[in-house]
Amino acid sequence: LVRDPDVEVAAKTVLAGDPVYNDPAAENSLSSGEVSDLTAQIAATGVPIFIAVLPDSAKAGGTVDETLIAFKEAVNLGGVYAVVVGNQFRAGSTKGSASDLATEAFQQQRGNGVFAVLSTFVGLAGDRFGSGSGQELQTLPVAGNLAGRARRARHRGVADVPRAPADPSPRASRGLGPIDLA
Repeated sequence: LVRDPDVEVAAKTVLAGDPVYNDPAAENSLSSGEVSDLTAQIAATGVPIFIAVLPDSAKAGGTVDETLIAFKEAVNLGGVYAVVVGNQFRAGSTKGSASDLATEAFQQQRGNGVFAVLSTFVGLAGDRFGSGSGQELQTLPVAGNLAGRARRARHRGVADVPRAPADPSPRASRGLGPIDLA
């Protein structure tokens, strides 16, 4: 996998203790208040959730799926990962699945912008992977679901990530636009 410098910066930010990396040059960048709100929401879940909002150029000639995998590999911690790259959103987890949560969050909040989608996703991930769920995640280096996807992606050239249909309706100015979901 080719790692874009934006992915490396995002990973360093996460490893420094900030679970949300927001590139101000991203097409759907968040405000500093939204980043703070997401960070607080993630802390309240007790679940290691890592989010990167990146410009479309972070794909570095690859796909959003590969960007998600590269982000996970650069961070190398067990947890739930989500990326917004340009106008596309992907999510995955090192234990269990998070792609259906991304789809659900998008379907619930698609007209309300990126922050609303990510906030809903964090809530859903907290419910699924939080204490007492039977799928608790610890912040430890692990090989898991995304690592397996990475191997399959390299083998087939694409990641095995189901996609929701693009939404043809108009978006708010800070919306995600027509996107595919993990």
